[in-house]
Amino acid sequence: METAVIDSSIWLSFLGGDSQYTKAEALLQKLKAAKALIFVPSFIYVEVINNVIKIDNERGDLLQRTKRIFQGDRDVRIIVPDGHFWLQKTEKYSKLVRLKTLDLLILAFAFEFHVHELYSFDKKLSGAYKTLKSKK
Repeated sequence: METAVIDSSIWLSFLGGDSQYTKAEALLQKLKAAKALIFVPSFIYVEVINNVIKIDNERGDLLQRTKRIFQGDRDVRIIVPDGHFWLQKTEKYSKLVRLKTLDLLILAFAFEFHVHELYSFDKKLSGAYKTLKSKK
């Protein structure tokens, strides 16, 4: 079974309907068709919910739709890493690549949980993932 981590940039494009919506939707459909298991680190979930709440003030239905995706889809799993993970892995990956702390955590999560792929519209994060993956 394929496993993946999807960065908040893709979730927010899909949920918020921005200029990257078509790409985000195609990716999520591809993963659904492949019956991929999508791991969502809790910090990505919180970031998405915070942004959805801001957008939802204008649309009204977005928060409910988000809840259905994250809480009702059997192929989406929210994972809560412990504090030890945050400290150890941030330090480890900060020695390998230069990224913001949350991006380091997403990268660490992808490697430490042995997912098949990390998807992000953030070119720096995607590039760091591809570089480190090619070295393994």
